[in-house]
Amino acid sequence: MADLKGKGIWYDNDNEPIQLTDQDDSHTIRDYQRSLTGKVLNPKKQNIVKLIQHMPTEWMLQDSITANDLGNGKFLFNFATEGTFNLYCDKDLFTTTYACLFLSVGTNCS
Repeated sequence: MADLKGKGIWYDNDNEPIQLTDQDDSHTIRDYQRSLTGKVLNPKKQNIVKLIQHMPTEWMLQDSITANDLGNGKFLFNFATEGTFNLYCDKDLFTTTYACLFLSVGTNCS
């Protein structure tokens, strides 16, 4: 019903296949093993810059997170240490909201 009224989540057709090259990525994997990626589900209404500035403060981890805008409504939070990543997981902040979807990369939230 919401889609019929134009109020549903706007899906952009930007899901092009990701092409991986054959190279040694061990340093990249090590650097981003405590990362969280996400996608804004309604980029026309949600400001990605404000989101990546606000969320670390909301989680009270602003000194321990590096936030990056990856373009096309996607973003990356990289946690400084394993401890801060586990603190994030322990706070049960790993969630989907109407604003954005978070996906864990690397270390597992359990």
